[in-house]
Amino acid sequence: LHRLGYLATQFGEFERAEACLRAALAAVPDHPWYSNSLGIALRHRRNFAAAIEILRRAIDRVPDQHQLWSNLGNALRDDGRFNEASFAYRQALRLAPDIGYYWSAFGACLRHAPSELPLDLAYSDDLLRAITHPEVSPGDVAPAALRVIKAAPALERLLEIAGTADGDSKLAAELTGPAVTSAFDHPLLLGVLGSTVVADLQMELLLTCVRRCQLLSGVIGGTRLLSLAAAIGIARQCFLNEYAWLETPEETEALRSISLGRADAVSDDPMHIAIFAAYRSLGTESARGPMKGPGPAADLFLQQVLEPAEERRLIDAI
Repeated sequence: LHRLGYLATQFGEFERAEACLRAALAAVPDHPWYSNSLGIALRHRRNFAAAIEILRRAIDRVPDQHQLWSNLGNALRDDGRFNEASFAYRQALRLAPDIGYYWSAFGACLRHAPSELPLDLAYSDDLLRAITHPEVSPGDVAPAALRVIKAAPALERLLEIAGTADGDSKLAAELTGPAVTSAFDHPLLLGVLGSTVVADLQMELLLTCVRRCQLLSGVIGGTRLLSLAAAIGIARQCFLNEYAWLETPEETEALRSISLGRADAVSDDPMHIAIFAAYRSLGTESARGPMKGPGPAADLFLQQVLEPAEERRLIDAI
């Protein structure tokens, strides 16, 4: 009966599948795999409440089966309960982290999940793994990741300062603090900056101010602010958003001092390269000279020099 029900599900005969699977469960009550198959059939029949109930009962009996958690996530997701669905997919991931579908389903739920999500370290780790997973769209994960990032105490104050009349001077003083440096070095923030466009007004205002402070204080004033990793992350973000952030005339003028195409410019400093790359792509004519190899700015070299060159090669071959 169970095999008949399973096959009926595969052929899209969900009413027949439900009848067979209920008969199987009547013969062997509470069998977890019969319950799993019935939950799938009920979900396809859009009887989400019944599917969720039977899958949860099965999980109570055998909580270490990732398929049950995944199918529960599917039923919750289809019922519009994205927060609960994301939790179910996380449990499936704990048990079977190598299954790509679980990562993509978890990521897709995050786009629709409400803001009342956990901010614990384990959740942050899951978001980082998701945003860098090849089967996950980073844009799905970014809103949840940004909620975690913005909750860091060191960034909360900076978010309030950014965009105010005297925001730049206040930010420059704050950016040298160890707590702020640590917050900008957080792997989750770097993962977001390097993988998808930050579609968040507060973060865009903050990062625009930080980019300006790095240029004016770090290059012109000679005071290093954030780490090289953070500077590279901001440069990668600017490349992804096609350099859409506001650039003031003061910044345009200051850029000339590190124009990487000039013979008298400081072009071998990785920090200067990263700061320049936050305003102009390293693949442009003015930046062609100094980038002889990846060095510490390997991500930038790949993103802004090697990959565009490969795109041009492919275009000519089409």
